[in-house]
Amino acid sequence: MSFFGNFAASAASYGEQLPAVLEITLNVAGWVPYDGATPSVAMNLSSGAVSARGRAYYPRVPSGGFQGVTRGVDVRASGLGTVSTRVTVADPDGRVRSALETGLQRGSAAAIWRVVPDSDTDYASIFTGVVHDWSRLPGQTVIELRTAEDVLRTYHPRWPLVRSEWFFMPEDQVGETTPLLYGKQDGTGLTDLPTLEKPHGMIPALPIYIVAGSIAWYTVCLGPASFIKDVYVDGVKQVLSNVYGSAGADCYAVYGSLAGGKTFTIVEFVTIPAEDAVVTVNAFGYQPTNATFDGSGVITNPVDQIRHFLVNWVVERSRGYAPGAWETSATIIDGTSFDDMAAWAIARGIEGARYMTEGRTALEYFREWLESFPALRSFWNAEGQIELCLLTPDWPGYPVEPFPVFVRAEDALSIECDTDSSDITGRITANYLRDSVEGKFLRKMVVEDISSDVLQDASYDLNWSPARQL
Repeated sequence: MSFFGNFAASAASYGEQLPAVLEITLNVAGWVPYDGATPSVAMNLSSGAVSARGRAYYPRVPSGGFQGVTRGVDVRASGLGTVSTRVTVADPDGRVRSALETGLQRGSAAAIWRVVPDSDTDYASIFTGVVHDWSRLPGQTVIELRTAEDVLRTYHPRWPLVRSEWFFMPEDQVGETTPLLYGKQDGTGLTDLPTLEKPHGMIPALPIYIVAGSIAWYTVCLGPASFIKDVYVDGVKQVLSNVYGSAGADCYAVYGSLAGGKTFTIVEFVTIPAEDAVVTVNAFGYQPTNATFDGSGVITNPVDQIRHFLVNWVVERSRGYAPGAWETSATIIDGTSFDDMAAWAIARGIEGARYMTEGRTALEYFREWLESFPALRSFWNAEGQIELCLLTPDWPGYPVEPFPVFVRAEDALSIECDTDSSDITGRITANYLRDSVEGKFLRKMVVEDISSDVLQDASYDLNWSPARQL
């Protein structure tokens, strides 16, 4: 839950009497709350007569009509689980059902708030998502809401190579997907094991445009890579001019395809490789800005790579075109948590690299990415954004001195004492599994030295703990 205005102070005086409200912004104007009203996109419903957040709500949600919303982080899973809830609405006149069935209302933005009556500024966010479905009951309509994750269920990379854009493309390349490239893909010193015959580049380059007796273009990735370090043809390192358009010289360049409006990084050969030649490269992937192409600005931070992928390819549906700089934010991303986790990765020298060519959903890529970094976990927050958090013993909730005596066990499923019990004088109590909504810890663990004559109790609050409730 996220608080706005003076909600925390106001809520204390109201206790459990604060009403919950449902706000739906319909895709198509269809909500007619009373006879003669102009159809509206704003469907505002509540559990009682209330005016708040600068609007009035229609009291159509009966007692118990709001289903609970549960979100949490599990140390055992790196996936981004769907958060869903249901709201039962009194609908004896069928107006709610009629509004939902008018036009394409699935996917309409929806939010549940806890509000302070007659206040425009004091409220708390409970859930943010979209209308997923609805069902009919006698005199009621049940509206099912869930997080807005449809964009994460699209496949990437999403732009295949087609003949209409590349007229002189080899037949076996038609339908292949141009890769997405992150980090330093450098195979310097790499050989073909176990024969140890030929050195080669880390990743393949795909032939997309070959004109006999003229030129040959091989693509490295969709969008501008920051650097092509080495190019090999059948294991033989090539000499490039690195200047696109140099007369009679092999080179690489960022090329914007007018057909299809996509941007590619290519290697251009004036000496055309043999038809069955294998072309490989050592290449550095995307950089935040497309100002220099010397590899100095390549994105190596895994958190920044995840953010770049989600923002530019998943949300923006980019074709690789980034005029000067890629986007760095989107409403689906909780920027503060991504900044914090990126700083955490920088402090530990963590780097990542990805070569993405297999068509998979963004959610699958995201889950696999996080599996490489088990200290990071993700969840949907109350604003309907993807938020990252850290599962590690140096979570800020631990005291600095003395050094924590409780750590995560090797099986990552429990907490264990990191101090020999013979060194404990008295008793140590650890409070863990904090519920931030209730403002209290739900579990307690006690470690006691039964041979000690002194049972002085030292208490620790473990704000990190397995399956921490958020």
